Amino acid sequence: MTLECTNINGIDILNKSNELLLELQKGVGGSFVWIEYEDIEGLRRIYSEFGFSEIPNYNSPNNLKLAIKQLKL
Repeated sequence: MTLECTNINGIDILNKSNELLLELQKGVGGSFVWIEYEDIEGLRRIYSEFGFSEIPNYNSPNNLKLAIKQLKL
């Protein structure tokens, strides 16, 4: 078995995840994606640029920030 290594970044992962979620939405429904993340400026910026909106003044029980994005076909 040969494994091929390729470089992948966070934006690539978000794009692929979004594609998969839109396919799932067609079959099972759903309107929103929620994501928890560490309160780091770089993560806030990436998720914001990708269309997520942070839930203000909220920290999850494990002290992570929460953001939401509406799925649009």
